[in-house]
Amino acid sequence: MQSFVQILSELTTDPNITAVEFRLYTILMDLGLKGRGFSQAGHQYLSHLCNCHPKTIAKSLRNLKEQGYISIERVGLNRNDKIRCKRTVKKLKDKKVTIKKSPSIADPTLVDKKKNKDIERNRPDAIVDKVENQRSNDSNTPQKKVDQQRTEEVQTTLQTHMRPKLYDLWFKSVEVIESDNDLTEICLNAGAIGYDHISKFYLDDVEKILGTEVKLI
Repeated sequence: MQSFVQILSELTTDPNITAVEFRLYTILMDLGLKGRGFSQAGHQYLSHLCNCHPKTIAKSLRNLKEQGYISIERVGLNRNDKIRCKRTVKKLKDKKVTIKKSPSIADPTLVDKKKNKDIERNRPDAIVDKVENQRSNDSNTPQKKVDQQRTEEVQTTLQTHMRPKLYDLWFKSVEVIESDNDLTEICLNAGAIGYDHISKFYLDDVEKILGTEVKLI
């Protein structure tokens, strides 16, 4: 497997460094990278790699040390010195990219779900949707005969005395089935929801406006 070393351009142009010393420095750097950051190769082995005399290796090592390119640590006891290349291009450690996790959104609790359902159920447009659906379901149910003339009179009277939104929502489609001086029978066409709502909140007002007792169907 091939290996590579990085050499500072300063070394290639230094007039105080010979070709042999340049080659030796490259070999020392390669040995250090493959080992523990330094080389303990002997002069004989280095001379073999550089294809020169061991004395030339000794001279080259002294010059490289004087020029500040290497450091030599004496070990002694017939052991080779530790040689470190000082002007080496250091490999930058890859920075770990930390990905911030967005805060997890907790699942809604049962209480939250119930609360949301209640809000959804009671919003004004939801009530209107229910009324419209109920009207659609009731459209196929046989209806009693409508007094058209009286229906128009009642609708006009209610529209005159009620707020437009209130009239359009609950009373615009009312029909009079039967009417006399004392009783007016009105078909709301608003489904069960509309019937309960009008009976609870608006029946008294309708009776006051029409001046008769009102029966809702």
